[in-house]
Amino acid sequence: EVYADFYWKYPNEPAVGVYKLLKPELVLRDIDLIKTVCVKEFNSFHDNEFEADQNLDPIFALNPFLAKGEVWKALRSFHSQNQSSGKIKGMFMLMLDVCKDMLSFLQQNEGIPIDAKYFSGQYTTDGVASSVFGLKQIHSLIQKLNLEKCQQNYLNNIFTITLYFLVN
Repeated sequence: EVYADFYWKYPNEPAVGVYKLLKPELVLRDIDLIKTVCVKEFNSFHDNEFEADQNLDPIFALNPFLAKGEVWKALRSFHSQNQSSGKIKGMFMLMLDVCKDMLSFLQQNEGIPIDAKYFSGQYTTDGVASSVFGLKQIHSLIQKLNLEKCQQNYLNNIFTITLYFLVN
């Protein structure tokens, strides 16, 4: 919240310098300046105040925005080569196809109850499978399994409710 106040207090400035006790910090506002820091001058600006304990949360600690030093360098290198603009554009098109398939599935099965949590998980799995692993036909299997599971759950719920009212 403090950083947001500094950010909005100086709307015409590309950057705002602040002190956190005795430590100077920089709040960037200009997109070109942000690109320069993140791409060209990243060696000078790789550490920040946020930190994650690898013993408490080993996955979150590998977030490149939280890592420091050599760990940060390794993570940045890994992500840079795997997230080129060409690869991101290709993944976008694959995700768009997955989204179209999901909408088509929902429209074809309108009125049929679904387990939203399970369905969302399957949709996410389908997106990852197609964009990361290049598996394009997995969605039909996932959707079929999802529909069968949801219909089974729906029938089980009707049976349980009916049984409850018969007993009471």
